[in-house]
Amino acid sequence: MIYQDQSCHDLELNIIKGSINTNEFEVLSTNSIISPLGKIVASIIGSSHYFQLYNNQNQLIFTEVLACEHFEQLSTEHNIYHYKNFNTIKNIDLRFDNIQYQTKIWQQKWDQEIINTYCQPSTAVTKEQKTKAFKLLFVFPNTNQEPSDSMTSLSASIISDSVHIKTLHSYPNDKKLVLTHTQVSPV
Repeated sequence: MIYQDQSCHDLELNIIKGSINTNEFEVLSTNSIISPLGKIVASIIGSSHYFQLYNNQNQLIFTEVLACEHFEQLSTEHNIYHYKNFNTIKNIDLRFDNIQYQTKIWQQKWDQEIINTYCQPSTAVTKEQKTKAFKLLFVFPNTNQEPSDSMTSLSASIISDSVHIKTLHSYPNDKKLVLTHTQVSPV
């Protein structure tokens, strides 16, 4: 992977109803779980993360992409919800058919305790626990292609009939963190 000098100020949150071509993303780590709502596929990508929800008939319901990229190339047939500037907490509440999507996203100053909490290994031990939760972590290289403090952590868990996704994105050049807490539930 080649070093990219990215800033938390360039992040954009896009929630897209309709299919998108995820083959264009540089996928660094990925996993999926089956929930009562359907299949969740989550990936850490070169510019941040995305996750998708497929219903039980394997039809894509929506994709959430948090990245330092624009999505203007998508055709107008897509419903795109686009958000920027996370200096203050943004609460987003959307509905897709019979699915409620709620997310909270915010930026805050660097806090090593929060990073340590998000980057702890998964506590899922048994096979049953592993089918209900996973954690992804990727540490991005610095300019010398060595590990740095720039990282993305993504955890997904099923609680009752809802899916919970939590992410942390660290930007050491900005001395900032961007965090998200998303809950996807039946209506």
